[in-house]
Amino acid sequence: MSLAFVGRPGQINLAGDQVALFLKIFGGEVLGTFKRMNKFRDLTLVKSIPAGKDATFPAYGKAVANFYAVGDNIFDDAAGLDYPTKFAHNEAIISVDNPLISNVLVSQIDELMNYYDVRAPYAEELVRAIKTQDDVFCAITGFRSARAAAPLTGGQRGTVLFDAGLGGTTLTVTILEKALRVASQLMDQNDVPREDRFCALPPSHYHQLLSTSNVVSTTLGMQSVGPRSANSDFGGRGSIVDAMVARLYGFELFMTNNLPNTNITVNPTGARNTYTGDFSNSVGLCFHRSAIGTVDRLGLDMEAGWERAIQSYAIIAKLVSGHGPLKGWGAIELNKEATALLGTGNEVALNTFPA
Repeated sequence: MSLAFVGRPGQINLAGDQVALFLKIFGGEVLGTFKRMNKFRDLTLVKSIPAGKDATFPAYGKAVANFYAVGDNIFDDAAGLDYPTKFAHNEAIISVDNPLISNVLVSQIDELMNYYDVRAPYAEELVRAIKTQDDVFCAITGFRSARAAAPLTGGQRGTVLFDAGLGGTTLTVTILEKALRVASQLMDQNDVPREDRFCALPPSHYHQLLSTSNVVSTTLGMQSVGPRSANSDFGGRGSIVDAMVARLYGFELFMTNNLPNTNITVNPTGARNTYTGDFSNSVGLCFHRSAIGTVDRLGLDMEAGWERAIQSYAIIAKLVSGHGPLKGWGAIELNKEATALLGTGNEVALNTFPA
């Protein structure tokens, strides 16, 4: 009977002698993968459910206010008056996906022959794998929220802000800053709350905001050299020394390697929400917390046990949750496409706004 792959910490790169690494004298720390930046989940609207497979998030329209004229019946809809308010209602249903699992088997004999503990580093890597994949699903949902149709008839919707200058060799800090400024303007126009606004950028774009070529401003008779995003003369809280841009145009900025950048045509097996779309030209996501919904059935959980039949330790990390688009008008995708090709009706050219 063939069993699942068993981790062999004595092998080099999963091949060859299964005790090759045991022959050396331990000369330093275990080299694990670099910790990835997993940020999205805590920046979404999370609803925990004690039972069931779905959760609903209601949507409703805005109230109206009108001047009253003497003699009007404010509840007589037949009179053709502008009151009472007719609230439009809808709901978003987010399902719980199948458990997201990362696991490993550690042979006892290999562990006895080894000179360092592997179970703790393995467990940490399993957790990172779960968090990274969950981050990707959150980012995909954010992009889908920006592209979604209005949930209410005649209501607001998300935006795909596109410009060829947002990607490739034509990327400049000037274009990127303009995109963030316009994104902030669009959110203000949509009455999106100013708190809980975030912007996720890949390293290539995040570091553009620290470019020292952006020389601007004269303050107190002295030229301020450096990017506005990090310059205290502009109220910036960033740091070139620490390569950090804390906040810009009302967005809390963070860098991530988990933004999708390919055309995903097949939904993952076991997913009960949709995690597909063409993200080949997606380069950033500005969003409010309410744009992405998360349903938690079981938070991140770890299991470890002894498997007698195969004389190995089993380590399992799992997460039971799901993600779905909510208030699309609180999501703005930054896209490097030169023309509107997505066909969502949400595309807006960056060059239609003042420089």
